[in-house]
Amino acid sequence: MDKKKISERIKTARDKTGMSQVDISLKMGIGTTTYKNFEDGNINYVSDHFEEFEKVTGVSAEELLIGIRPEAFSDDLLNDYESVKEKFKAMADDYERRLEDKEAIIRNQKESIELLQRQNGVLESIITKLSKND
Repeated sequence: MDKKKISERIKTARDKTGMSQVDISLKMGIGTTTYKNFEDGNINYVSDHFEEFEKVTGVSAEELLIGIRPEAFSDDLLNDYESVKEKFKAMADDYERRLEDKEAIIRNQKESIELLQRQNGVLESIITKLSKND
């Protein structure tokens, strides 16, 4: 847990409310010096006051600790999952299309081989007949 980042998030949240340190400490029911120490990152038990802080600022403990709202994190994961799923489907569709193209090429080559084999058979037959006539 990075105290500096948490203290920065506490200060940012307070700034967004437009309240002073005195105002917010009164609303939270703690001393101004105690609150100032939270913003300065000097107190280890700031987590004891997350609930009061959220009531006053609307910023959850999760936001203070990880920097994002849990709902946003969930939405981001869901969006990422959907995006990956769409990309995977596009890749699978592209693979299927390329596979069909390759199968068509193989069919054409097999047909060409069969035609060449028939022509070869005809040529061998002609050569055999010509050889007998000599």
